[in-house]
Amino acid sequence: MKRYELTKEQWERVEQLLPAERTGKRGRPQKDDQSMLNGMLWIVRSGAQWRELPEACGPWQSVYARFAKWRDDGTLEAIFRAFSADADMENLSLDSTCIKVQESANGGGKTADKAVGRTRGGLNTKLHTIVDGLGNPVEFMLLNC
Repeated sequence: MKRYELTKEQWERVEQLLPAERTGKRGRPQKDDQSMLNGMLWIVRSGAQWRELPEACGPWQSVYARFAKWRDDGTLEAIFRAFSADADMENLSLDSTCIKVQESANGGGKTADKAVGRTRGGLNTKLHTIVDGLGNPVEFMLLNC
């Protein structure tokens, strides 16, 4: 689990980017942001399902709920931007791939705002990634295929 966790220096860089802890609300106390973020990193780096999250990170439902909240309010993007600011911009590489979108992932709704296009093979999206010389991501873009 340790190799998936943020270092102390990395945590200090992103701690101020996280939303303030809720106060005055009923219910259980909010889970620790650092263990929640480490749980999210474990999922991303391991490729496992949410249900396989180690207990040390907390209940997978809580980690997923915080992930969804931070995804929707822009917190995860702010964290990504903070870490990608140190990128080595002298040696950038670009790669892209087309990804087939399953109908269940589309939710059966409209695709105009989801970067999903229709091709002869069905619904697809194209992922463009720019990385620095060390392979660290600098930018992601989703476009219609």
